[in-house]
Amino acid sequence: MKFEEIRTATIMALYKANKDLDKGIFIPANVQEQADVIGKFFSGKFLLSCLRESQIIEKDQDKFDLLFKKYETVGNNFCTIVEEIEDEERIKLFEDLENLEEEN
Repeated sequence: MKFEEIRTATIMALYKANKDLDKGIFIPANVQEQADVIGKFFSGKFLLSCLRESQIIEKDQDKFDLLFKKYETVGNNFCTIVEEIEDEERIKLFEDLENLEEEN
């Protein structure tokens, strides 16, 4: 399946699961499983894109210099849990969800 097809099916499944709820959000097990598969796919895609970029900078000094300037700020750091990833787009999507309330 193409990514957009998977996304379409997932959106409709979430719509059907949540259309009659007055509050809260329900994520069916099959939708969560699909999200986990997509996460694994993007994990591989991320790794391959980084590997490709590492090969490019080996041959292109200008690109190496630009990346190294960023690296001087970031350093040799890796995140170990998802919550450490700062993604403004994800935060915005999360904030815009309706019927999502914090549990106390």
